[in-house]
Amino acid sequence: MKILTNYDFNGNEIQNVKIQNLASPPSSPTKGMIYFNTTLDRAFVFNGTEWIGMDSVGATMTGENIVTAINGSTAIIDDDNLSENVNDAIAKKHDTHTIADVSGLQTALDGKVNNSRVLTDVPENALFTDTITTINGKTGAITKSDITALGIPAQDTTYNVFTSTEDGLAPKSGGGTTKYLRADGSWAVPPDTKYTLPVAGTSLGGVKAGGDVTINANGEISVNDNSHNHTIENITGLQNELNSKETPAGASAKASVAENNAKSYTDSKLAELVGSAPETLDTLYEIAEALGSDPNFATTILTRLAEKTKKHTQQIGNGSDTVIEVSHGLNSRDVIVQLRETASPYAVVMTDVEMTTTNKITLRFAKAPATNEYTVTIVG
Repeated sequence: MKILTNYDFNGNEIQNVKIQNLASPPSSPTKGMIYFNTTLDRAFVFNGTEWIGMDSVGATMTGENIVTAINGSTAIIDDDNLSENVNDAIAKKHDTHTIADVSGLQTALDGKVNNSRVLTDVPENALFTDTITTINGKTGAITKSDITALGIPAQDTTYNVFTSTEDGLAPKSGGGTTKYLRADGSWAVPPDTKYTLPVAGTSLGGVKAGGDVTINANGEISVNDNSHNHTIENITGLQNELNSKETPAGASAKASVAENNAKSYTDSKLAELVGSAPETLDTLYEIAEALGSDPNFATTILTRLAEKTKKHTQQIGNGSDTVIEVSHGLNSRDVIVQLRETASPYAVVMTDVEMTTTNKITLRFAKAPATNEYTVTIVG
């Protein structure tokens, strides 16, 4: 059986197992592959380039191997076996050094500022009295005349701050709240913008609203009463409409005819419905009994059919994907998945299978299958 994915034993043992026995190395090996050579009686591992014996026969250690072995050992190498330079370095490891012993140190120090010129322990808010300020070519204290010489006005300017306002208008500078600033820069008193509703007059006059509705000067509405009684003759066409209606006797006769027609029609249709049905199923009661008196018979049958096992089969593999999702539409995670070779000998193979959703599974491979190399069958 082919295993198409890695096994994770979660720390459990592989007991009573042996590696592949071959008289010669397997073809197309991959890094980490192992086998037992039955001709040489030796186990080998492929390092990605060549087969290396898993024993010490013919082994050659490199300098790196030796250093690794020494670093991983608790044994001590005798000082007498070390080189002269190593012993000299060990002897000098605790000696004191001078500036001259360090190459380039004196040159680096010569470029530094002398300690006497470095200001240390400067107190907070300290003043640097030797700082020189220069404005317009002049150094030292700067006077008002120096600033004036630069073209900056020397006069003092006072700006009043608005402290109050009224109706959203800016008050006149210096106080007051009844003036506003106009576009020309002058201040003006705003006009009275209050609107007074007009007072209704004492007389509205006569207003004619319609033929029988009048509004007098006081706003009172009056309607002339023109009510009266009517007869059929007063309404044009009413008698003709009444004459076209059916009389009670005529309606009864028509109803009898309709009833007889309906009975005949129903009898004929029932006869067609029964047709050649057996006597035990020629009534609705007998049909209901046969259906188990289930008013939802159709739904029940569909449910029963849905509970029957269904199957989905699909070829998979494209030569590049190692993770392949397969949609089966069985609407359940309780499915059985089988994977086999698409071509002869159609052997069953194994890989990781995840029931991703109720309508989808995910297959994971260590190596991407070739195009349509395998066929998956899902039953559920």
